[in-house]
Amino acid sequence: MRTRARSALLATLAVTLVLIVCAVWVAPLLASPAKGQVGGPPTRRLPPPLGPKDTPALVIGRARQPKGHMEIVSYGARAQAGSPSRQELCTWIEFVPGESIFASCGEMAELRQEERSVKVELFGGVIEPKSERSTELGGLVAANVVSVRLRPLGRGRAKPFDARTTVTQVRGALRKKLRQPAPFGYFVAQIKGRVPAAEIEVRAYDASGHLIDSTSAGEA
Repeated sequence: MRTRARSALLATLAVTLVLIVCAVWVAPLLASPAKGQVGGPPTRRLPPPLGPKDTPALVIGRARQPKGHMEIVSYGARAQAGSPSRQELCTWIEFVPGESIFASCGEMAELRQEERSVKVELFGGVIEPKSERSTELGGLVAANVVSVRLRPLGRGRAKPFDARTTVTQVRGALRKKLRQPAPFGYFVAQIKGRVPAAEIEVRAYDASGHLIDSTSAGEA
């Protein structure tokens, strides 16, 4: 009887050990975000880097846009010689399936130095075919910005834009993986049709719906 009890105990311990080993191996896999998810690698391989990469490229935001599924992808980059900051952030806007529509590298310190809450970095769009004409813009926002709205500028533009905007905030573990010194945000907007940058005002709002900053897309 004692022999059987010992065998049963050894079998139980062996099974327990196997389960522990499996948990150790599987847990990191379950914890890692999947491709195309926030915190994970982008769905598509990025174009050649704009600057010296210092971190892996990671998805910092995603949304549905008229063009389809959109991913905001960033990686940390070493700052250029003579820059006051040691670290930059390079960002792509990716449409899946599709292509990257624009990219830029900049320093997060620029917002604080200029005492701004929104900074337009990218402006572009689609010209042809006519049925798919659109205007896209994006840029940095402060950590307290939760929404961005576009307002027409100029005498002939009283009608609101047919636009869709996305704001993502990066903090915690994701910020550390990108080696950024402080929490930050990024916005992307898409307007149906072609609109000159000088005719677009970008407004940033906090969680209470208060306007905290505005700028012209023409300042990009």
